[in-house]
Formats: sequence, structure tokens, C-alpha cells
Amino acid sequence: MFEKTKNRLLNLAIFVAGGLNILCFAPYYQSWYLFLSLSFLLIVNDTASSKRQAFCRGWLFGAGFFSVGLYWINNALLVRGEEFVYLYPFAIIIFGVVLGLFTALNCLLIYKSKNSVQKWIVASCLWALLEWLRSWIFTGLPFVLLAYIWGWSLPVMQFSYLGGPFLLSFITFAVFSTPYILWRNKNAKTGLTLFAFSLIVICVVWGYGYLRIKNTPLEPSEIKVRIVQPSIPQEEKWSPRNRYANFMKHVDLSASLGKDDVSYVIWGETAVPFAFDKDDLFLSLVKQAVPKNGWLITGAPRVEFDDNDKFKSAYNSMFVINDKGEIDAVYDKKHLVPFGEYVPFKEYIPLKKITNGLMDFSKGEKPRIVSVNNKNFTNFYALICYEIIFPNEFSDNHNDRAKWAVNITNDGWYGKRIGPFQHLDTARFRAIEQGVTIVRVANTGVSSFISPLGAVYDSIGLYEASYIDGVVDAPVIEGIYAKYGNILFLLVVIFLLLPPYLDIYNIKVVPQDILKLCVKLLHKIGVQN
Repeated sequence: MFEKTKNRLLNLAIFVAGGLNILCFAPYYQSWYLFLSLSFLLIVNDTASSKRQAFCRGWLFGAGFFSVGLYWINNALLVRGEEFVYLYPFAIIIFGVVLGLFTALNCLLIYKSKNSVQKWIVASCLWALLEWLRSWIFTGLPFVLLAYIWGWSLPVMQFSYLGGPFLLSFITFAVFSTPYILWRNKNAKTGLTLFAFSLIVICVVWGYGYLRIKNTPLEPSEIKVRIVQPSIPQEEKWSPRNRYANFMKHVDLSASLGKDDVSYVIWGETAVPFAFDKDDLFLSLVKQAVPKNGWLITGAPRVEFDDNDKFKSAYNSMFVINDKGEIDAVYDKKHLVPFGEYVPFKEYIPLKKITNGLMDFSKGEKPRIVSVNNKNFTNFYALICYEIIFPNEFSDNHNDRAKWAVNITNDGWYGKRIGPFQHLDTARFRAIEQGVTIVRVANTGVSSFISPLGAVYDSIGLYEASYIDGVVDAPVIEGIYAKYGNILFLLVVIFLLLPPYLDIYNIKVVPQDILKLCVKLLHKIGVQN
């Protein structure tokens, strides 16, 4: 009886330890906690009595990590009153149950490690590798990557310019799990050596970032932009009776003093909550918001009909409108939110999408780099809402490069919780990785100008109705990650992961003399088997 109670308390502690990792991310940034939680995860893996128990403990940690870390996403279920409230607890559980399997798999694969150093290396590699897998499998959900705990440290964030977020996640796991080495080895020399090495690594990463910031001058471009954030409550945004008032709120903010001094006015995602491209009245009124010889960039649904005028498909789109009220360009969102913008396996799942409208959105096929046949127009990367969280989808063609990026979103779905700040941090990482300014515009957000170095140099606060004008910084030299994506990360992780993996499963592909030499070196620094 005592043993069962002890195991239950330990299981609860594992779940809570995973859940408290939320403190490491925006807006709290209590990164020190990772020293405790990641080391604890490896320790309870060591003390597991079987592979099954190791798997279950890893799953409990992951269930806590993801159900608490992503709870804010489920706030979207509360926006439309009682319609989806019943799904709220199920959604939280599903996040934990499904995403917790990634951590469970990690703990299962490290269970048979032969010594602490081997387990530490393999666990660090697998955590980052599974984050990468999580970024694209089943359409992907790369929130709460370990790299994002560095949102408070602009120098450390710069490493993503070289290696991207997943390589930084690998380094982060390795550094913050070193207390496990101290606990596991009776010979303190091993733990202290590796702990010192980890601190040196993070100091080198910080030093690189500091020097990059210091030696990368940011030059203003000729692109002048007005950001408009109306902060319309989500429950009122789609109301037919408020349609005109909401639209005119956008127009009035846009037409404020100095409008013709900018080249672009930008509204948020579905700022116009109806298909307007064939609405002559709207296109006439919208001219008031467009700068002279400039453009309005706005989000709105777009509808297509077939030759018989029957509904064909709908898109979540971004429109570029000139000062004559003409549509110059359109981008249709490519990476849609499951259950938010479409229902996967709809024939088997009797649910509606949680956003307004009866029809699912269709996936867009238009190029992500938006261009207009006008010498005064500067091409930009178009990203709608959570497309910004995917590091690999910034551009369709890596041979092309735009000079800035526009991310329109609507974080009003997530209330005054941590979601908008986590969402903002992902945009900051994308700006660093791509070396371009990102102009982020929300119905309510945080709407902001983000420099190519990831710094927010002007913004409108959460639930604040206002507008700001700003000059877009010119792009900096394209980095390794922007050019080659995750190739460097995968090469590093596979290089580090393969030898321990072969040793764990006694696969002899390395000459015995080299293996003996490696063992001697490990014993030299006091590694315990």
C-alpha cells in the first residue's frame, strides 16, 4: 500500500514538473527552472524499473509540459459562448495525451543507455530531433520549443541565424540537464567538467550573439508603414450588426494625420470579415484608408465560384489594394489550422470548425512572396496568423528573397493570457533566421515592428486600440539557416546521436581500437558505467 502511494505521488510530481516548464517561456522567462525539470526527467528515467515505466514517466512529464504549456490555445473554444465550451477539457487532455508521446518516446529510447554521459547526449539529441518532427508531422505544431525560453536574451537568440531553433533547443537541453551528470557520477570530476563545458558553450553562443548585434548595423529602408490595431472584441468582430462600425474603425485609424507620409497601411487577419472583392461600396469606402500612391494590406475571406455561380471554395486571404480601390495582389493562406479553419477527416469527425462560417477554408496555392507590377512596390513575405511559427515555410523558393515580411494575425482568440506573447516570440525568431524586418499586425496582438536582429523597436500593446507609423529596417546578409534550413541541425544531431545509439544496441560498425580509445578517454574524466 505504501509503495503504491509513493508511486502515485512520484507520478504526480513528474506531471507537475513538466507543467511548471510554462514558467520558462514568455512572458515569465524563468529559464533557471529547466535546471531542475530536465535533470529530474533524466533521474526518474534512471530509476525506472522497466522500459514500460520509463515510457510512462516520460509521457507524464510531456503531458504536463504540453497540456499546461499550450492551455491558452483552448481559449479559442470559449469565444463563441457555449457552443464549444464542452470541448475545453477534452482539448487540454488531448494536447497532453498526444504531444506527451514525443517525450515518452525520448525516455523509452534513452532507457538502455549504458552511462550517464551517453544518456545525456542521446536525450539532448532526441529532444531536439522530436521537436523538429513535431514541427511538421500531422501538419505540425512547433510551439514551446526549448529555444524559445531565450526570448529574454537577444544575444542568445542570434544563434538561430546560424543553426535555427532546433539546434538551439539541442544546446539548451544539453546545458540545462547537466545537474543530472553531477547527481549520477560519484566522481565529481566528470560532472564538474561537463558542467563547466556546458557553461562555456552557452557563453560562446552568447558571445557570438553579442558580437553579431554589435557588428551588424541596421540601415533604414525606404519602406514606411502604418500599423492599425483596432482591438475589436472577438465576440463582436463577426457580428453582422457591427460590420460597418468595425470597418469604419479601421478606416478612421488608418486615415489619421500623416497617412500620406507612409507607403503601406496594414490591417490584421480577417480585418474585413466578409468577402469584399466584388463589393463596389466597400472598395469605394476603403480608398479613404489607402495612402496616396500607396497600398492597403488587409486580411479578409475570399470566395470562389464555378462557371454556374455555385460556391466552389473559400480562402483566408491577404489583399493588397491600391489608392484607386483596385486589388493588385492576393495571397491565400497555405498552412491552415486544423479544427480552426478546416476539420480533418470530416467524414468521420462530427465537428464544426471553431471559427465563423459554415464552410472549411481551402489551402492556398499562390506564391508566398507578394509582388505588384509597380516600381514603387517592395515585395514582401506574406504570413497569415500561425504560419509564422513554422521555421521551414517562410518562403516557397529559397532562390528568391523579399526585403521584408508581413505577418497579419488575430490573437483576440486567446484573451489576455500568455498566448499572444509566445506567438510574438516565434515571429522574433523568424526575423533573426531570415534576416528581415517582420511587421506584425493584429486585430489585437501585440502588433509590432521586429528588426532583422529580433528586437521589437515599436509596438502597440495587447488590447490597445491605436496605430503607429514606422520605417522598415533593410534586410541583413542571408544566414546559414535561411539558405540551408535544418541541414546543419540534422547533421550535428545525427553525428552526435549515431555513436551512442550503436553502442547502446551493440551494433559493431566502428573499429574496436577506436571504441577502446573512447572508453579510456571517458574513464579518464571519471565517467561511471
